[in-house]
Amino acid sequence: MPGIQKKGDYITSLVIILTRVGMVDDALTQKQVEIIHSFFRKNLDFGAADFMAIAPLIIEVQNKKPDLDRFIAMYKNACQNNYNLLLVALCYQISLVEGCFDRETEKLIKQVVLLLDLSYNQHNAIRKKYSLGIVKTPYHILKISPDASNEEVKKAYRILIREYHPD
Repeated sequence: MPGIQKKGDYITSLVIILTRVGMVDDALTQKQVEIIHSFFRKNLDFGAADFMAIAPLIIEVQNKKPDLDRFIAMYKNACQNNYNLLLVALCYQISLVEGCFDRETEKLIKQVVLLLDLSYNQHNAIRKKYSLGIVKTPYHILKISPDASNEEVKKAYRILIREYHPD
C-alpha cells in the first residue's frame, strides 16, 4: 500500500487495533479473523507464513486487552495518516460481522476515531455506509454546522430553549 512509512509498525498496530475492537468481551470469531486475513491478503500480499507470524500477536492481544492509545499513535506514524478512514471502516466491519456491535464496542470505536483526529462528518460518513445512525454532537442537536459562528450557536440555542422550556 502506498504511503506506508513503516510496514512492520503498520501491520503490528493494525492487528492489535482490529483484534482489540473485535473482541471487546470475548475472543475473535472465525468470521472476524477472516476479515483481517482477507484485508491482509488483498492489500499486503500476506501468505500462510505471514498469517502464522501474526497469530501469536492476536492471541496476546486477546489475553492482555491492551489500551489502544499507544497503538493508534504507532498506526498514525506508520501510515502518515493516509489510511485513518480505512481503519475505522475495518473496525466497523469486524464488529458488525457477528452482530456483536454493542455499546462497549461503539465506545471503543469512538475512542479510535478521536485518537485518529477524524471529524464527526468523516465518522458519520463511515457509519452511514454501514447503515448506522449518526454520532450526535451538540451541533447536530442545535441543527447547525460545526463551523457555525458564536452568534449562530447562540441563536440556535435560544430557539431550542423556547421550544423545550416549560414556561
